[in-house]
Amino acid sequence: MAKSIAKSHPRHADNLFASSAILSLFGFFSAVIAGIVVLVICLVNALLWKECPGYNFRYDGRCYRYRSYVGSSGSCDFLAGTNKSDGYCYFSGNCMGVVYDQGCYAYKIHVGSVSNCTGVGVKSPDGFCYYVDCPYYKYDSTCYRNKTYVGSSGNCTGDVSPSGYCYNTYCPTEKFPTECYKYKTRHFGTWNTSRCAVIAKDGKFYPSCYSNSCDDYEYRGGCYKYRDYVGNSSSCRSIYKVSSTSGYCYTNCPHYYDSSCYNYKLYVNSTDNCTGVRSPDNNYCYFD
Repeated sequence: MAKSIAKSHPRHADNLFASSAILSLFGFFSAVIAGIVVLVICLVNALLWKECPGYNFRYDGRCYRYRSYVGSSGSCDFLAGTNKSDGYCYFSGNCMGVVYDQGCYAYKIHVGSVSNCTGVGVKSPDGFCYYVDCPYYKYDSTCYRNKTYVGSSGNCTGDVSPSGYCYNTYCPTEKFPTECYKYKTRHFGTWNTSRCAVIAKDGKFYPSCYSNSCDDYEYRGGCYKYRDYVGNSSSCRSIYKVSSTSGYCYTNCPHYYDSSCYNYKLYVNSTDNCTGVRSPDNNYCYFD
């Protein structure tokens, strides 16, 4: 058929072949241009992430270490971060709360087998809900589950605000939000918190572990993994340790170095690789 067209209409055949060649060239160059665009995007992204080593997220041209879910109207005050349009708080400082799924949260509350978290929370498979902000009622830096107006009657078994609201119920030991716990221990670093029913940042800086069991050392309402006798030594004077009048130092930090808590301390020489923080004398490597 093509031969008959070429014999009977040679000019038309030439135009047909020329059009086919042009279309083929156009398709080839389009594919090349598309490949170049993809390559440029990949290179740009690689260069951008090269400027942000150790970070997990990038948003609006900036690098962040944590991305915590707060919803469309949640507060990022705890993280000193910014609530972005995608419903997350982005934060790059040191997490003073609890880290879960690359997010930093102020509260970790055990809820068991309930299907969903109250309010804006992130549910973990092991039955915990993680929150950046208090999911119930917050008063005087504490999170409460119940809030009832009592006015000036004073009829309240919890804490009464100047505006006449009654928060929580009376608890003879540690409370959060309404449940009673025997121990309230300051939590640091990546210490194993499996015994904690609740981990909450109820103060300004550091979170606490609320629990009812202690298999290690008890001291002043707290449960500690380690107890060392130091006498009058100043080696217990750090934010990670609690000193007693009897000369014991209580802590849940396995290894304290340079204002940080680490799970492991390994002896190394100057040529060994250290994936954590190396001491100035190059003798030890601290890591989690």
